[in-house]
Amino acid sequence: MKLYTNSTQSWSATLQAITHATESIYIEMYIFTEDTNMTHDFVSELMDRARHGVQVVMILDAFGSMGLSNQAVSNLKDAGVEIRFFRHWIHRTHQKTIIIDGARALVGGVNITNHARTWNDLQIAVTGSIVRRLLKVFARTYKLSGGKQTLRISERQLRRNHRVRMWILEHTPLASKRTLRAYYTCKLEEAVHRIVFVTPYFTPNSWLLRAMAKTSARGISVELLIPEVTDSRILDKINRYYIAQAASAGVHIFITRGTNHAKAVLIDQSEGLIGSANIDSLSFERNSELGIFFTDKHGVTELASIIAVWKQTATAYTPSLHALPWYYFPLAFLLKILHPFL
Repeated sequence: MKLYTNSTQSWSATLQAITHATESIYIEMYIFTEDTNMTHDFVSELMDRARHGVQVVMILDAFGSMGLSNQAVSNLKDAGVEIRFFRHWIHRTHQKTIIIDGARALVGGVNITNHARTWNDLQIAVTGSIVRRLLKVFARTYKLSGGKQTLRISERQLRRNHRVRMWILEHTPLASKRTLRAYYTCKLEEAVHRIVFVTPYFTPNSWLLRAMAKTSARGISVELLIPEVTDSRILDKINRYYIAQAASAGVHIFITRGTNHAKAVLIDQSEGLIGSANIDSLSFERNSELGIFFTDKHGVTELASIIAVWKQTATAYTPSLHALPWYYFPLAFLLKILHPFL
C-alpha cells in the first residue's frame, strides 16, 4: 500500500496507472471534470486507452460531475469509453475509486477537478486480494447506474495477498448497506488511548457527539483535525458551530491551514481508515461512500506521521479565541437543513 497526501500527487499516480493499463480501467468519481488537462489530461489518456482495446468504464455522480462538458462526454463516448451518470434525487455516489486491470486500485477523498489542485487530501493505493472486493463494489454501483456490460475480471485479481491486513468499509444506503455509524461507534468504544478524526466538513448527528463525549469521559483523547477554510462558505459557518459543540463534548480540535479535504480515522496507533466519507449527515445517511481500514503496522505508522505533520502547522481550538456571535446558533441550524439542496 502507498499513501498520497494531496491532489496533484494522487493525479500523477492515477494518470501513470491509467497510461499503463492493458485490460480495464474502472472509475467511480464524485467530481470529474476536464479542466485539469493543462497538467493532467485524463480525458485524452482515457480516450487513448479505449482506442487501444482497454475496457474503460466511468461512473460519475450526475450532480458532482455536472461541470464535465458535453463535448468531453461526446469525445469519450466516441473513443469507446462507457460513461454512466449516477442519478437519484436523494442519493449520490460520493466514492472516489480507480481500478486498473483488476490488479491495482486507488481509493480515498481525491476528486479530479482543477479547483481541488492545491488541496491536501488522502488517497490509498492497494494491490492484492482487496482489489477483488473493490471490483465487486464497483460492479454493484455499475448495475445501480444501469450498466449492462460484462466487466473484465483478470485472473490476477484472484491471487491472494496476506501480507497487508486491510478491509473495505462500504456504505451504500440505496442498497441498504449502512456501515458508517456502526464503524464509528465501535471504534470510539474500543479506543484505549487516542482516536483521531480528519474531515473537511463536520456536521455530526447528536449520537456521534454523545459517543465522542462518552469516550472522552473515559479518559481517552478524542482529536479532530479540520481545515480553517473549505470550498464552501456555508459549510465553514456550519463547521464553526459544530466545532464549538465538539469542544464542549471534550474533543481536542486542531484547525489546519488551507483546505484539507482528507477523510481519515486513526485509532491507538493500531488501525487506520482512509476513505471518501465526511462526518456529516449526507455521508452517513444519503451518499454511497467507500473506505479502506487497515492494521498493517507500516501503513498505520505512515498515516500517523501524516497527521502529525498536519498538526504541526495547526492551531489548537480554544473557546475564548474562537468565540462565536449569538446568531451562529440559529444560522448553523438552518444551514445544516438547507445545505444538501444549495
